Amino acid sequence: MNTCVAVLLLVQLLTVYAATDVTLLGENDTWTIEGSPYQVKNTITLAPNRTLTIHAGVVVEFACDVYLIINDANIVTNGTSENPIIFTSSRASVTCRWAGLQLINLTPTSAPGGEVSLRGIIFAHVGLPGGSVIHAQLNDTVSNNVALTLQNITISQNIMRRTTPVTVLVPNLYIVGCTFTPGKNQ
Repeated sequence: MNTCVAVLLLVQLLTVYAATDVTLLGENDTWTIEGSPYQVKNTITLAPNRTLTIHAGVVVEFACDVYLIINDANIVTNGTSENPIIFTSSRASVTCRWAGLQLINLTPTSAPGGEVSLRGIIFAHVGLPGGSVIHAQLNDTVSNNVALTLQNITISQNIMRRTTPVTVLVPNLYIVGCTFTPGKNQ
């Protein structure tokens, strides 16, 4: 009996979560630590009026040259300094970087109160020449009632030369406790 209990406890301790393949986003998706790592093999877009929530500690592995696009939608990131969300390349090499995060067509209804907040994310092995790691822009037809908050964001680890860490075309930008470390000139 004690042997069975010991074996069951050992199995529970050794349980490793399987990776979750992401090929498209649903209406309102939540990425949890249990599904981590999330493997994004092609560019995915969150359609208007939807929400993607990513919990602290989640790892998202992107294939080479792949974007995560948030199109007039909301992304909720619950990372912390102690337990960040990690966005990285599926192959951490000089020749394979994921492309970046694009927040496009932002409107006052994209997120509650018109504020899109990215909190507690490490962006690693990211960037294409001439691109941006984080690119945010307003919908051309809206007023200035949109804000972007970057809090405890780290952009580092072999960012491609001629890649801009952040390009923001919104009127209100708030940056708190962020670190932008240039990568090697590659």
